[in-house]
Amino acid sequence: MCLTPTSYRLVEFNPFKHPYGSHINIDTKQISVNCVLGVNMLDALHQSSLGIDGGETYFFRATGAKFMYRIDIPGYPVFRQQKYAMSAKRIPITIETAVRQVAQVMHAFIEQAARQVSTDGLMRFGPGCLELKDLYLVELRRFGATIQPVFAYIEPGAVFMDSGNVYVQYGSQ
Repeated sequence: MCLTPTSYRLVEFNPFKHPYGSHINIDTKQISVNCVLGVNMLDALHQSSLGIDGGETYFFRATGAKFMYRIDIPGYPVFRQQKYAMSAKRIPITIETAVRQVAQVMHAFIEQAARQVSTDGLMRFGPGCLELKDLYLVELRRFGATIQPVFAYIEPGAVFMDSGNVYVQYGSQ
């Protein structure tokens, strides 16, 4: 069982509904590092090794050549970006590679969202608001060839707890 931060705040998102109906299977993968739920998006963008649990396993055993990553946060237009689902050797990408792709997509989304005004005013992205360093990828949801990442942000000094009531201070500076 992985540790979960008690002060996670999920980034609100609009759940994806596949255009062909609900008969499309939904696959989900929780993302954790050293058994702590979530991987920091800034680290995923810049570090060479992330230490993701099961990071070298194949990501959903892709059957097509590309995935469409979809970010749908209330107040902003839907953001989509395609990324390769197969490596140069024609094998499925690993979970760690998929997490890096999500970090690239989220970075592009934040750059675009920083220049826009949110229609609901609840979530703001860009300098002085939520940035890539504040976001953690906690889950990936797959609908056919469409991937919807689920993000959270953690307040500084968050406390972690497992089922045995062990507390660990995280992120305090």
